[in-house]
Amino acid sequence: MDNSREIASFRRRANKVAVINQPPQFEVAVWGEGDTPPEEKPWQLRIMVEAKKDAP
Repeated sequence: MDNSREIASFRRRANKVAVINQPPQFEVAVWGEGDTPPEEKPWQLRIMVEAKKDAP
C-alpha cells in the first residue's frame, strides 16, 4: 500500500500551518521592593519581591 500521496498531503497542510514569523520571546523580570524595576517589555512576567515584614 503506497502512502506517498497521503504523506505529501500532510506535508502541504503542515507547510500552510507553519509559523512564518519568529515566536515571541518570553522573559521574567525579578527585582526587590526597594530597587528600581526594569523597563517593561512585551511578553514579560514582572515579579517584585516584597521585603520581609517583622512579626508583631
